[in-house]
Amino acid sequence: MYEPDRPVDVRAAVVPGPEGAAQVPVRIYTPVGAEEAGSGLPGLVYLHGGGYVLGSPDFCHSDLLRIADQVGALVVSVDYRLAPEHPFPAGLEDSYAALVWTAGHATELGIDPARRRTPPPRRLSGPAPKARWDSRGRPPRQGDRVVAPDQGLDVDRGHSRTSRAAANGMSS
Repeated sequence: MYEPDRPVDVRAAVVPGPEGAAQVPVRIYTPVGAEEAGSGLPGLVYLHGGGYVLGSPDFCHSDLLRIADQVGALVVSVDYRLAPEHPFPAGLEDSYAALVWTAGHATELGIDPARRRTPPPRRLSGPAPKARWDSRGRPPRQGDRVVAPDQGLDVDRGHSRTSRAAANGMSS
């Protein structure tokens, strides 16, 4: 278990769910004192892995403490509904609802709206890229950006380091 160098406030909350569904549980990680250092925190909506059938915020708690502590970001971890009890697209709809809530409450949470991110945890087939375009075809929220640093992929542009290098006539 990661022990942060500075205090991180961790609190459970619920946010409005998709139309006709229950509220969505989230866990909010706030680095104590970070908001005093600047004009707003970076914000991260974190969607755990598990292919919509496994996982929970508990699974990545230590990693999220580390992100809040070392990056100084406010992290909203979404406890979306899992299949088979809640068939697809329930988890996707919950993820999108949490993303919309976080964006709408950025100022209240202390997030700089220009610094919101939604990273896919391990692969691009997970919930994060899909949450950008929900099952009803609603577009991404302005200012939201999916980042996948492990894969070297900018999901917003659909280009990897390898494809950019190839386009420029270089090998990666």
